[in-house]
Amino acid sequence: MKVGRFPWTFRADRTLDPKHLNENFRKSADYIRDTLELQYSYSIMRMDLTGLDLSDPSEHRRFLFMPPAKAEIVGAELACRGLTGEQNVYARWMSQADAVDPAQVSALDNAPPSPVNIILPSGGPDESWRYVEIKHQSDRPVDKNINQRHLGLDLDPPLGIYLIEIGTDSEGVSIPTSLDGELNIWFRFRRDVDAKFGLPDMFNGAMSADADVFNDVKAELEAKRAEATDATKRVYRCESYVAKDFSTAAPDGLAFQRLFARWPSINTDSGSDWVLHSYHIAFVSSGSNFNGNDPINARVFDTGLTKDVGGTLKIGAAETRLDGLGYPVGVSTLYRIVGPPQPSDPVGSPLPASMADTDGASTSPMESSDDWYFNAGDNLLGAAVPIKMAYVYLWFTNGS
Repeated sequence: MKVGRFPWTFRADRTLDPKHLNENFRKSADYIRDTLELQYSYSIMRMDLTGLDLSDPSEHRRFLFMPPAKAEIVGAELACRGLTGEQNVYARWMSQADAVDPAQVSALDNAPPSPVNIILPSGGPDESWRYVEIKHQSDRPVDKNINQRHLGLDLDPPLGIYLIEIGTDSEGVSIPTSLDGELNIWFRFRRDVDAKFGLPDMFNGAMSADADVFNDVKAELEAKRAEATDATKRVYRCESYVAKDFSTAAPDGLAFQRLFARWPSINTDSGSDWVLHSYHIAFVSSGSNFNGNDPINARVFDTGLTKDVGGTLKIGAAETRLDGLGYPVGVSTLYRIVGPPQPSDPVGSPLPASMADTDGASTSPMESSDDWYFNAGDNLLGAAVPIKMAYVYLWFTNGS
């Protein structure tokens, strides 16, 4: 934080003026208060709807997500291109009653998941409700609508998971079978600090010093300064993307599928204060399960961060089991939580020398030469039940 200027400074051979001390203390309080008020981090969760078939079963049109901490949604935008006639598209929050089955959530490598209840955000109805909806307008090439209702994501994981379903309901109107659009959700995390505090004038106009008041003011300033700089009070940001149309043949002669996502370097020398906290993945099968609960050929989806395209420097790897012995029957959607990759752990673990910035010196977060990649491989490539869609949430924090 930049150190601001104060109205008065101590000088030799000058009488201490209590009024000047008061002004300096008040200016200190202003600087601390300004820092405390900068406690929100805003980001956008983008849900790509392109190619989504609204005639598919509902579980293929659902987006599950679980923030790593309490958050607040401040609005959403739904946009679609190519709608005709009286077609409509909506996004609605789902309750456990309408979702029927709990969500299957896994936080352990290569292990069956556990059921987690689907919950509704606070600040809205206590049953499934339409969040944002668009109806086609003949004079618009892109149909869109927004909802600026504030909603709270109040339950710390793993107490619940949130679910949004995309649908249409225009009776007698042809259903758009291949959407071209997106749902953007704007949300923010709060550092949970209090910008308000009392600061009495040190002398209340009197010309004699009062040590007790002086100490009270000093203690109040110190306490609020410590709160403003408390590294444990973190905020988070999210970046998300959706991977679809998984090929049934190995690309480039590889024995597994590979996806790439890029973000600013997580190196501690990257010039950025943000580090990757965790990443979450939701898998959607094209059938009633992923591969028929084969106890021998269990399906495993391997993910991890790599420093280069070849993937030779792999960290934060995780194996997500999608099928096999002990796996719940009939599960077609799985949510996977992967904890913080060790080199980018907020509590601090230095990167190995081999994973240093490619440019050697400290570089800008926007410098692409030291970006990382998100690698994903399917061990049953070309299986009878392919993965229809996988969407990935990358959670960043400003941890120290």
